[in-house]
Amino acid sequence: MENNEKVLYEDYKIARDMVQLREAHVINCSSKLLKNLNQSIDYSLKLELGRKHVWKEENMVKGFLRATVIIENKEDKTEIAQLFTEIEGDFFIESKSINKEEYDIRIGMQLVPQLLPYARIATSNLALLMGLPKVTLPTMDVLESIRKNRSAHSDAGRV
Repeated sequence: MENNEKVLYEDYKIARDMVQLREAHVINCSSKLLKNLNQSIDYSLKLELGRKHVWKEENMVKGFLRATVIIENKEDKTEIAQLFTEIEGDFFIESKSINKEEYDIRIGMQLVPQLLPYARIATSNLALLMGLPKVTLPTMDVLESIRKNRSAHSDAGRV
């Protein structure tokens, strides 16, 4: 493992051990069927994720994940359906050894990996109830996500 990868993995372990998801649930699930779907067409999925967190107490954070899935016809690129899922989670901070800014970074590392499984199952069930083809959101490579977040923070002048 290269030195950068070791540092990345150590950051992940610290975030994983310090930020614990205590409870999570779906707070909103909605959809729009834009056109009838012919089951024989090829379709593709577009996934967009949005996240935020709000401090509720000194050691408690409310985290939110919004997953937007667009199902579109591969051939003509028209949208067939839109699926929206919002997940809320309570995160407990296990240690007081770092400052709030550092915790914000650690929470950012854990929020999506911890809440994405809830969005995956809610979105899949919503598509099933709508009579749409099977929708399976991808799993997440946590270390790759941390790499991208680091890059975004570096681009914004933060490390």
